[in-house]
Formats: sequence, structure tokens, C-alpha cells
Amino acid sequence: MTPVQMLLEKERRQAEHIASLGPRPPWWRPFKRARFDRHVLFVKQMHANDLKAMLGSPSEMRGIMAGLIGWKP
Repeated sequence: MTPVQMLLEKERRQAEHIASLGPRPPWWRPFKRARFDRHVLFVKQMHANDLKAMLGSPSEMRGIMAGLIGWKP
């Protein structure tokens, strides 16, 4: 995998994960909105860490790392 492919895979996985959370709660639910926003921030950081791990691993180990993280080959 090239770094560009890894970035695209990270963006795809992140978009799927955020879409699975559902829509943002309405404005009259401030506590639920804040919780949703924190969860989205956590998801984004988690996927950024996955990308960092993939980019930091040597090229011969990237297949194993992708399998551990759960990325599609």
C-alpha cells in the first residue's frame, strides 16, 4: 500500500464509522450534542492513530499491521 492509498483507506473507514453513529442530535439536546461531538472527536483521533501506525511500520510489516488494525488489503 502506498501512503496515498493508506490515507484514502483511513478516510473511508472514518466516514463509515462516523456515519454509523447517526445524525447529530438536535440543538435542543445540548448534552447529547456534546457527547456526540466528543465521540466523533475520539473516532477521528483513533483513525489518525491507525494511519500513523500504518505509516510508521516498515513496508514488509504493513500487511500484518493492516490485518491487526482491520484494514482491507
